[in-house]
Amino acid sequence: MSEFRLRPKDDYVLVTKWDKLFVLTQHWISDLRFYQDDLRFFKQLIKRYFIWINTDKHQREVEIILNAVNKLAHKAEDLIKKTSGHLGHIKDIIDEPFTHDSQKFREEHQDLEYEIAVFVKTCRDQRDQVFSVIEHVVDKERLQEM
Repeated sequence: MSEFRLRPKDDYVLVTKWDKLFVLTQHWISDLRFYQDDLRFFKQLIKRYFIWINTDKHQREVEIILNAVNKLAHKAEDLIKKTSGHLGHIKDIIDEPFTHDSQKFREEHQDLEYEIAVFVKTCRDQRDQVFSVIEHVVDKERLQEM
């Protein structure tokens, strides 16, 4: 999860300049779009292998995974919207620095960073699960055909 963080630890968010937070937030949006594409690929992959599954047990396993991927895809969309809005707020603060509570905003920035980091970790775990289940199900189905 800490691999996602593109900034030094400690009080960086509390003391850094707004333009650096702006760039960091742009990176977050780019990363979130990558994960959104990743999830779209997982859905296509699951649907492609789903048609080859013959047993009810394996179909249920794949449906559970697909539902989890769908939930993550919705979370990705929500985070992209939230982060884009956050980016707009940073731009507003850069343009008019004395009209906003910067301390409160920086704390919100840290909360958003944590939320994104949890999402990224969940996506990585889901990726492993998707490949594991597809591999397992395809192998079992092949054995049944023999």
